[in-house]
Amino acid sequence: MSVPTFPITSGSPKQSR
Repeated sequence: MSVPTFPITSGSPKQSR
């Protein structure tokens, strides 16, 4: 949730903001 570089649990690697 802190790293907008890896689609961990956000879904997108660049949509986590």
